[in-house]
Amino acid sequence: MVIPDLNFTPTGEEQEEIITWEVDQNAEMGEQHEDHDEEDAEMDEKPAPQAVRHRKSLNDQQKYAAYVAMHALCMSNGGKFRKSDKKQIATFFKADIQIIQRIWKTAMRQIGQGLEVDVSNKKKGRCGRKPINVDLARIPTIPLNKRSTIRSLAWQLGASPTTLYRRFKLKQIKRCSNSLKPALTESNMMARVQFCLDNLDEATKGNPEPKFTTMHNVVHIDEKWFMMTKENRNYYLLPEEEEPTRAVQNKNCIGKVMFLTAVARPRFDSAGKVTFSGKIGIWPFVKEIPAARRSENRPRGTLETKSIKVTREVMREFFIEKVLPAIKLVWPEDDGGQTIFIQQDNAKPHILPNDHAFAEAAANIGLVIKLIQQPPNSPDLNVLDLGFFRSLQSLTDTRSPKTLKYLIKDVEEEFDDYDSSKLNKIFLSLQACMVEIMNHGGEIQYDTPHGHKDVLERLKILPTRLKCPLQVYQNALKAVAAAVAKQAETTQAQETQAAEETQADTSSGTSKQPKQRKRKRIEVGTSLAEQAEATQAQETQAAEETQVEASSSRSKQPKQRKRKRMEVGTSLAEQAEATQAQETQAAKETQAEASSSASKQPKQRKRKRMEVELVPTGYTFYRRKDTNFSNRWRRKGGGSPGSSNMSRTCKHPQQIWRRDLTPSEQRERELLPAATCLDFRSPSAAASSNAGDSRTEGGGEE
Repeated sequence: MVIPDLNFTPTGEEQEEIITWEVDQNAEMGEQHEDHDEEDAEMDEKPAPQAVRHRKSLNDQQKYAAYVAMHALCMSNGGKFRKSDKKQIATFFKADIQIIQRIWKTAMRQIGQGLEVDVSNKKKGRCGRKPINVDLARIPTIPLNKRSTIRSLAWQLGASPTTLYRRFKLKQIKRCSNSLKPALTESNMMARVQFCLDNLDEATKGNPEPKFTTMHNVVHIDEKWFMMTKENRNYYLLPEEEEPTRAVQNKNCIGKVMFLTAVARPRFDSAGKVTFSGKIGIWPFVKEIPAARRSENRPRGTLETKSIKVTREVMREFFIEKVLPAIKLVWPEDDGGQTIFIQQDNAKPHILPNDHAFAEAAANIGLVIKLIQQPPNSPDLNVLDLGFFRSLQSLTDTRSPKTLKYLIKDVEEEFDDYDSSKLNKIFLSLQACMVEIMNHGGEIQYDTPHGHKDVLERLKILPTRLKCPLQVYQNALKAVAAAVAKQAETTQAQETQAAEETQADTSSGTSKQPKQRKRKRIEVGTSLAEQAEATQAQETQAAEETQVEASSSRSKQPKQRKRKRMEVGTSLAEQAEATQAQETQAAKETQAEASSSASKQPKQRKRKRMEVELVPTGYTFYRRKDTNFSNRWRRKGGGSPGSSNMSRTCKHPQQIWRRDLTPSEQRERELLPAATCLDFRSPSAAASSNAGDSRTEGGGEE
């Protein structure tokens, strides 16, 4: 059956015939409805089966199919409908006949207006609640830290979070996950571009689209911490299930082990079978240590697994004793003469490429192995950091180790069971990232490309290596050449500036040398003249002083001799009296200490320690027998000036501090009568004491 044109416009006569036929059809339908009403009245008297419930509306596809069916039936009957055509179509679609008639009327009206037939639903966008007007153009003006969630963004826009979430579902707003990236310098970016260019196949660089190397001879090595559990986990439970409880003594001390991992690119044969898995090995940085003490869980001496600190010596030991033997064990035999490159990052514990011990060990196993360093701050140029570690971590998280031994066992099992095809796809992702790095001039701000590798693998057209667009390759070469030229210009400018400064210093030193010599001669002459004048003035002054002394010595010689005799006599008397007073005081103190030593020996030892620690410079510790000594006087006048703590520490009522007297004060004190009392305290301490306070002096009381 040939389907006619759906947009066929009937002629004028056919249009009149169709309209006349539809009027007749409507009249007949009216008569049929009247007959149906009479039949319904008769059927009400008899029990009837339940009527079939028709659809109230059809979707757009069903409406268009009903129009096509009516158009075909109309054209097959010469532009007229039979009596039961529309009824049959309504029965087929389980819809009311009015819906079918409305579809046909709409189509005829559009054809009469010369429009394309469109019988789709017109309710879309015209029914329901009208959308709330939200000014999404303000979003770029809001700070990023104030729009990290739907709720915070809605607060800034003055809208409801539900309204904003609807806009998100309509893809008017997108969610972006942002992670910290390494900070790159100009040299870092150029090193990244150069590293990507070095990974292109030399044989294909002349082609319109150069290709990357297969990377079959590169071993990627890196370290990673594996945790026993994560601080936050998500689980899916039934409503009646209880939420699990995970408890640790300290969430900052969750058990973890660092592993050294080495992988290469897997290899497959023509049938797709794995000939080399690429998994060289994974080794934990741990050691067995006997327990130093016993506990409830194990006796003393039990071997315990402890993590070790990774240093360059430890890394060298692992490379020589573990990595090299593993490479020799699993490496394909058909690549015996090919150079194997071990790629590592620039961490400080890693051994250097020119390490002699590693070179000797590599030469002994019979393989040509070299160490290379990837560009600094470039984790995206190592397959382990690019995707392998995350994938292995997600597999390890499905287990629940309780000790470090079980954690090591689980990680090693997941490493051995890892799918080689996934590892191969990560190497292809590395090549795609290299293309993006060259395209962005070494920047790290790019989206990781996804090449639909799973689909290509199912279709068995997954490539072994990717192509680099010619424009990207040429731009990378230009960027590297410009960086090299800029560096050369900077070096040349620095050398030129240094040469000019050296030449200027030399020329200035030659031109100023005579002036400097003349200035030196002037300075030497001036200094000699000044010295001669100063010497002459000193000699004149000394002669005058000698003459004055000689003239005055004759008149004052008898008085000076008399004064000297008086001073000598006074000093001898003072010395005798001071010696006698000291001896008397020492005897009394010795007698008092001997009488009280038996009962107060412990206290005295403690007091002596206090005296040694608390005696300030220029003060002497005294002990009074008079218990009626004023407490206020002891605190204010007896303590060290400005030291309240010193007074509080001397709690014994018979202990005071007193400032030592100077020799002149001591002489004046001895010459005064016994009833006279002088206050030799500091001005501040004397002013703070009351007028009624007095100090009694005497060797027998102090």
